[in-house]
Amino acid sequence: MLLGILAGVFAGCGPTDPSSGAGAVASPPSRIVSLAPSLTEILFALGVGDRVVGVTSYCDYPPAAAALPKVGGLLDPNIEAIVALRPDLVVLLNTHQNVEEQLRSMGIRSLLVGGATVDQVLASMVEIGEACGCGERARKLEGRLRRRMRRIEQAVAGRPRPKVLLSIGRTMGEGMIKDIYVAGEDGYFSELIRLAGGRNACDEKTIAFPLVTQEGILQMGPDIIIELAADLEKTTLSVEDIQREWRTLEHVPAVEHGHVAVCTEDYVTVPGPRFIELLEHMARVIHPEVVIPPATAASDSEAAR
Repeated sequence: MLLGILAGVFAGCGPTDPSSGAGAVASPPSRIVSLAPSLTEILFALGVGDRVVGVTSYCDYPPAAAALPKVGGLLDPNIEAIVALRPDLVVLLNTHQNVEEQLRSMGIRSLLVGGATVDQVLASMVEIGEACGCGERARKLEGRLRRRMRRIEQAVAGRPRPKVLLSIGRTMGEGMIKDIYVAGEDGYFSELIRLAGGRNACDEKTIAFPLVTQEGILQMGPDIIIELAADLEKTTLSVEDIQREWRTLEHVPAVEHGHVAVCTEDYVTVPGPRFIELLEHMARVIHPEVVIPPATAASDSEAAR
């Protein structure tokens, strides 16, 4: 479980400078291969899921994506499997530059996009939309997400910013908290903490996901702990089991005051279009006193004026 979570997260959090391989293709592609769950979600959100012919073994949303041919993992895609699908576009993250070079050498069109920050995630939607011939639809999607972000920022503006520790992955089910990967200060998840009205309890800036111990958590003294446990349903553990493990750190402020939240939704470690759901949930956890207006067509139109 831990390996799968970290593979999904690390694949989307590479260098902060997104680069495009072949750029927008000359004509809309009809056979697309996606090399990350976030990219697969974007393609389906843009309405071109029927053109996707191959995905990674971690791509299981939407359900239609889970039934598509697999081309390997996030960190070790199978070039032969990709080529066998005869794609006219392969969409990759900027951490896949070596794969893009191999594909380019074989004359296969590709598009590299970023995913290390919220802005990069949003920009990647437009880049992919332009490459697939649905740029207008992509810009509308980006606009809707940005409007929902603004509503969250307005709701938490001017409020105290508690220290938030975001747990990305750890070994669960041992009855205690041992080594745990957390979100460092720079990057996508730390940005979500800020947008949701908190401040990152971990100030590590050189490592995206530092490994910390019980002692490290005690030193950071987080006011709120949010654990991303997307694969929990694949285990025999329950949310209460996870909460019970955290209670072994009784001297941590977040634990002492019962401010530990466990997020089990499948999208919480996927920096794709559904990141906004995680952001809204985090804002409610960090600031339960605020009311975040629900996203509706009417509110989107009003915010766009």
